[in-house]
Amino acid sequence: MTSLLRDSVSRASFKGAETDALAIAFLRTTSEQITQQNGREVRAVRGKLLDDGREVALDPGGLPDDPASVLAAARGADATASWLDGDNYQVMRFAPPVLKNGEGLPHIRLDRALEFLIGDRLT
Repeated sequence: MTSLLRDSVSRASFKGAETDALAIAFLRTTSEQITQQNGREVRAVRGKLLDDGREVALDPGGLPDDPASVLAAARGADATASWLDGDNYQVMRFAPPVLKNGEGLPHIRLDRALEFLIGDRLT
C-alpha cells in the first residue's frame, strides 16, 4: 500500500500532514490456512463463494519483490488495456460469514484505521 501511495504520501508529508498506509477491509470473508497439495504445504485462503456457495481454498499468489516494478508497468501507456486481462487480475466474490449470537463482524485492521483517524478524540 505504501508503494501504491508513495507520491501522495510524499506530497502530504511535505505539507506537514501525518499519513499512514495500510490495507483494511470492513468485512473479512476469508481466512488463511495451510493445506497439503502433492505432499507439500501450500498457503491458501479459504472462504465460501458468493455465486454458488461452494467452500474453496485458493492459492492467493505471491507479491512481487519490488512493488514499484508492478506499479511502473501499470502506469504505462497500454496498462489500462492489459491490467485486467488474462490471469493477471481476478476477483473472487466471497460470501459474508455466518455470525453467532453476540459476535461482531470480522474485519481486517478497521480498528487500527479508526484509531489513526479519531483516536485522539476518544482520550
